[in-house]
Amino acid sequence: MITIISDNFVLEEKRQLFISLVKEMAQHSRKEEGCICYTLQEDIENPLHFCLIEQWQKQEDIEKHNQTPHFKEIVPKMRACKAKQIPAHRFRIIE
Repeated sequence: MITIISDNFVLEEKRQLFISLVKEMAQHSRKEEGCICYTLQEDIENPLHFCLIEQWQKQEDIEKHNQTPHFKEIVPKMRACKAKQIPAHRFRIIE
């Protein structure tokens, strides 16, 4: 399993748009083969800081996800809502 954790600091005027875009992305992504989890979490102390957590069964599932029409359409809109761009981090469980 691969977990992707993405910190997102959004512009105040784009906050609601960002939330609705992620909800739309999550709705599509959760139906994809290999998607285990796709959630957005809000920082309790900073309402402009969000953490997007995705879990996928394998790298191939992520690659397929990144080629979907909804990914290609929604991700650029999400990026336009951000105050700064921070690369996502990928993790795997050590057993």
